[in-house]
This record gives sequence, C-alpha cells and structure tokens, in this order.
Amino acid sequence: MPHHIFRGLFCALFSAVMASGAEYLPADRPLPALPPVQPRETLRVETPVGTFHPSEMIWSRSLDGEWKFSGLTSSAGPFAPATAGEMRFASPGFDDSGWSTIRVPLNWYRDARYDYKKVLRAGSAINPASAGGSDGFNAQKPYFKGFYRREFDLPAPLPPGRLELQFDGIGYEAEIFLNGKHAGHHQGDFVPTKLDVTGLAVPGRNLLALRVLSDFRPPDEKFTRTYGAMWDPTCFKGGIWLPVRIVARGTPKIEELLLNPDCDGNLQLDYAIENTTTGNITVIPGVTVADVRNTADRTTREFPAVTLKPGMNRGTLSLRKEKAKLWSPGSPELYYATLYLRDSEKVLSAETERFGFREFKVNGTGFTLNGKPVYLYFESAHSVRFGGYDTADGNSIPVRTVLEGHLKKGYNMLRTAHMPVRREFLDAADELGMMIYDEWSCCFITGM
Repeated sequence: MPHHIFRGLFCALFSAVMASGAEYLPADRPLPALPPVQPRETLRVETPVGTFHPSEMIWSRSLDGEWKFSGLTSSAGPFAPATAGEMRFASPGFDDSGWSTIRVPLNWYRDARYDYKKVLRAGSAINPASAGGSDGFNAQKPYFKGFYRREFDLPAPLPPGRLELQFDGIGYEAEIFLNGKHAGHHQGDFVPTKLDVTGLAVPGRNLLALRVLSDFRPPDEKFTRTYGAMWDPTCFKGGIWLPVRIVARGTPKIEELLLNPDCDGNLQLDYAIENTTTGNITVIPGVTVADVRNTADRTTREFPAVTLKPGMNRGTLSLRKEKAKLWSPGSPELYYATLYLRDSEKVLSAETERFGFREFKVNGTGFTLNGKPVYLYFESAHSVRFGGYDTADGNSIPVRTVLEGHLKKGYNMLRTAHMPVRREFLDAADELGMMIYDEWSCCFITGM
C-alpha cells in the first residue's frame, strides 16, 4: 500500500471519530492528583494455604551490561545460513579475546563505531540526505551481521522452576545459543522472545551467544519482513536494543494472561498454563484483584480444581469487583490482577498483570469511553524516541516528561507514530491518564 494511501485512510478514520460529540477546546489542566502507585513487589495475596508476595514467585537476574561483540559485517545481499565453521563462536571454548565490547541494551547503530551516518553514508538508497561523511560501510551493502557473547553465573543449586531467557527486543533476527547448544530463534524488531533453557543452563559459569542479522530495506525491492517506519532510517534497529534477563518461573508455568474488564466491575481472565511434566497436575486456581494505590482494597476468589494435562492448557475465569473505580483520562484508576495456582499445601506459581476497568467503542463516527462520548484531541509521540533514540542511555528519553507535557496542554490521546513503543511508555500512560493509539510498523506481506 503506498504511503499516501495509508495516510489518507488514517486521516479519514480519525476525522470521522473526532467529528462527533460536542466541540472540544483544549486548555491547560493540572495532572490528576492521585496517591502513588504501589510497586508490584509490595503486593500481598492471601490464600487458604498462606500469604505470599507474587514477586517472590519469580527469580530474575539481569544480563544487561558489557558484552563481547564481533563488530559488524556488511553484505550486498541477504546472509546465507551460518556454516559449521561460523558457528564456532557459540562454543564456550571459542577465543573472543580479539573482539571489542558493546553495551547491552543498545541499538548497535547508536554505537559511534557503527553509527547510522557511517552505514548510511552519502549514496545510500535509504535516505541520502540524512547520511553524512564518506567513511564507513559501503552504501550498496545494506545487510549487516554481528555476534554477541556474554558469560554469567547461576547459583547452585539452580533456582526452582523453569529457567527462561527473556529478550525484550532484538533487531531484527537472531539465533540464540546457551553453552554451545541452540536455544531458539528470534524474529521481529519489536517482538519479545522467551526461551525455556531449563535443560541447557548449569550451576556456575554459563555462556550466552547470539548471531544477529539486521538490514536496511534495499531500494526497489519487495518487503520480505516487517520494518520500522520508512520515513526515517534511524527507525531501523540493530542488535540487542532492549533489556535481557534470565528468569526462573514456577511450575506449572502461567504463559499467558488476557484480561477483559467491563464498566460493571466484571473481569474475564483467559489463561494459558503450561504443564512441563509428563503427568497430569491438579491445581486450585485463584484470582486476586487489588487497587494499585491501596493494595489492601482487594477481592479474591478461588475456583474449582483444574487438572492440567502435559503441554498447554487454556481456560477462562471470571470474577466481579464490587464498587470498581473506572479508568479515564481524568481519573486513571488501575488494579493488579494476580492469577495463582496452589495445591493443598502451598502456592505453586503466580503471575500479575495491571489493568483498568473501562470500555471503549466506536459507533459509526462516535467514540465512547465508559459509555460517554469523548472528543479525541491528540498529538503524535514519535515512538523512535522511546527506544533506540540518541540519548545518554541510547534507548529512551524520559517518558513521563513527554506524557506530562502533553497532558498539561489538554491532550487526551497520543498516537505512537510510527511503530510500537516500549512497555514503560504504556505503563506511564496508564498511570497518568493518557489514551494511546498504538500504531504498528509498516507491515507488507512478502511478494507485494
């Protein structure tokens, strides 16, 4: 779809939605005066088998910091699959003493050695006007490849539960290895990856290694993957540009929580729970809903026992929160929802997500929030500023500063042009009372 057609459809949609309702005259307004959000770590859940903190059910260790880095190799065409010789880099015995280091998380195009101005120097087909200098890589070689290595220690014995590597963002494609063994494949600039490495991790010293591919779409070629916004070459990401951690999670493992609230205080919770054993496990599920600013205000309900078969198990639980406070821009009320699984003696696993009771609908040309018409007055918050931007930490400008500035001007919605933003931006918007139009990157099917 040509960009001008896309922009036309976007403008038509919002012209229709914004045309409804009474005239809206934005004015400076104070930020909502609400008690602070209590951190998840302080959340306490009471059950018939005792009280626990959900945060204590998950062991986590950050793998951010200095990593060994091979530097970048460029190519005129896509890289071929790795050869056996190339894959030696993933072996614990590989000599990386000649490699440099790079900070993680960091978009590698924000490293001075591989800066956009070098890889997109004059003559680049992506955006010649934005490239500077004549040094750096050949502009006719838009494909890049780099290798990462990082050693880290795990306690003995290993933390209980399933061990999982979590990458919040890698641009764009990666093969991931732990202790010389293939742990999994990643694809997508904005898609997080979780890899179960229970059978690969060992007590003591471990080696994590990645082969990462990135590219700037060659001129006049068809899209073969999802790219960032095409208006600016600095929207393209490279390497491990968001945080990395290793996590131990309880068994059975709660894989997904999808929360669907309404204005009457009803909460539907759709779950996916993985039983990683070879036999059936019977658990009693429970759900607690707590006010994030007063976690003593909570509602808990337990449900009939569920038998989990080996593999993934899906189901739905529902409860009602009496006198639920509704989320809106003027009153951003939020809650924690915790799903826990227990047996007759102890809690086995738990997961917590944050949400607000609200309903929004588009009826013809009208937009309603919690059953009331709302005029959408919005501005663009360019998402490239909240991940991989040229800032002190190389990843993000202060999200609250941006959100508070727009709120004070009377805006009630922000459009995340032209690709997704980091979760911290969405979390801050929830807390401050800003609606978000979450705009994804250019998505074209292969062969268009």
